[in-house]
Amino acid sequence: MAFEGIAEGKSYFTLVGELVGIVDTPRYLRDACARRLPDTRQHVHAAYSAWRGRHAALLARVDEQVRRADARARRQGSSFTPSDLGEAGAQRTHAQMGSVDLGQARGICSEYESLLEEKDAAMTGVVPMRLAAIEAAERQLSSGEGQP
Repeated sequence: MAFEGIAEGKSYFTLVGELVGIVDTPRYLRDACARRLPDTRQHVHAAYSAWRGRHAALLARVDEQVRRADARARRQGSSFTPSDLGEAGAQRTHAQMGSVDLGQARGICSEYESLLEEKDAAMTGVVPMRLAAIEAAERQLSSGEGQP
């Protein structure tokens, strides 16, 4: 099924997976920095909490859509859900952070607030568009299945 713009030719689960990657990247890096450089823990957690607060309503919609996608995947018999994708991303980021020396890790983590600023832009631009495409795809799938 095709959707306009960024969703054209992409499956529902692909769209959800892309959205998970966009909105969860700050969490991945927060956790990797806090583990690798414990002295950054308080700072990155506070910055992440502030970012989530700025985007609470939109992130609640994203979280709901991920829960719905997880339920759809389980109904279809999948052993892998979009939430699993988020955890895989967190593990990958942690492994990548562990593979760099401490100086490089410190440099990466010192850019955490810059990442959040980039994500602020995504939260006002691409995320609402992707979320709308996912919601439309879900409605279309549900109407075809006769399920809410």
